[in-house]
Amino acid sequence: KKSLKHSIKNRLLHIEDIRTFIKETEAIVNTRPLTYVTDEVDYFPLRPTDFLRPNAQLSGPYPQDVDWTHSCELLKNFWERWVMEYLTSLREQYKNDHFITRTHETDPPKKGDYELINDPNLDRGQWKMGQIVGSRDEFKRSVEIRLPSRKVITRHHNLIYKMEIPHTDEVPSSTLPPLRLYPLHIQ
Repeated sequence: KKSLKHSIKNRLLHIEDIRTFIKETEAIVNTRPLTYVTDEVDYFPLRPTDFLRPNAQLSGPYPQDVDWTHSCELLKNFWERWVMEYLTSLREQYKNDHFITRTHETDPPKKGDYELINDPNLDRGQWKMGQIVGSRDEFKRSVEIRLPSRKVITRHHNLIYKMEIPHTDEVPSSTLPPLRLYPLHIQ
């Protein structure tokens, strides 16, 4: 809500502009990953939109007019604000989960953690996720991350964000609910 409010500020918008802006921001929030990329055949993370429209592509041809340019500007402002607040909340959550005093170093990333990789060169919603596979300096400055394409890249700690999901070693199997499968009826 904060990102939405700060993107619009005190501007007066037509109802269609508001509807478009709300739908686009909904698409941004609903395409964020909920899970990590697994080592199995399917290399796509689970997103909130996958429950409503599996494998949905939320982009399309955009008209070149003044209204559309204005909407894109609003969305850009929203995206910048939302990313900043969302990533900050991920870092704060991680630090709260691993309480650290000022005299101790922060808890370094671990092998097997799943991370969101900051890349300012990519468009909104296109950042990659990967799994930490090692580090050349024992996790002091940088980590090696395996992408879904199996390519291994090296990134500094400040350019990665721990995902909201716990590492599989951190969740005792007794706390996991039993898996239930239900038939899917499509009309």
